[in-house]
Amino acid sequence: MLNPERLRKQLQSMLTPGRYRHSLCVQRRASALARLHGADWFRAGVAGLVHDVCHCMPPEVQLKYLEEHGILLDDFTLCHPPIWHAVTGSVFLRESLGVWDGEVLGAVRCHTTGRAAMSDLEMVVFLADKTSSDRHYPDTARLAQASDRSLEDGMGLAMQSTVTRLAQAGRPIVRPALDAYNYYVFNETTLLRRKPSDVF
Repeated sequence: MLNPERLRKQLQSMLTPGRYRHSLCVQRRASALARLHGADWFRAGVAGLVHDVCHCMPPEVQLKYLEEHGILLDDFTLCHPPIWHAVTGSVFLRESLGVWDGEVLGAVRCHTTGRAAMSDLEMVVFLADKTSSDRHYPDTARLAQASDRSLEDGMGLAMQSTVTRLAQAGRPIVRPALDAYNYYVFNETTLLRRKPSDVF
């Protein structure tokens, strides 16, 4: 059962005040984006609220928790400790907090990397995390405008920015992020708008 008030109390005990405020901001942004694009605003709000439930859990504790529940991270994911909390969070919500809503768990699991062919709810939470009112990165306003216009446009811009940043830093890119980049940046619609020289 999705009980936002119970989940808020749990979050307050697990997150720093700043991370908890961020979670509330993402909850509001996710609900608003969902309403704008005809997605389930209640589930989006709950998923936005709990998306960072394990963000403050030490990496070694996350790995132990995942191993205890039969989850082994691949080598590329192991190179990116900051994204572990998405996987840990989805398992923790199910196993420790009794959240069994597959849509909510899916949105939490892919909110750091994205993936190809995301559901509307997954896109909403992914983009809400990057465009909530507490975010002040140089491209936040542009990404918010794109996300308001179209979830797919927002995803394309977000994945292009993410992959470019990781590549410039010489960091490995996990498979779900690469798949999301190819899906949303080089999808059928965008390919039709490009000239052959832009693709090859």
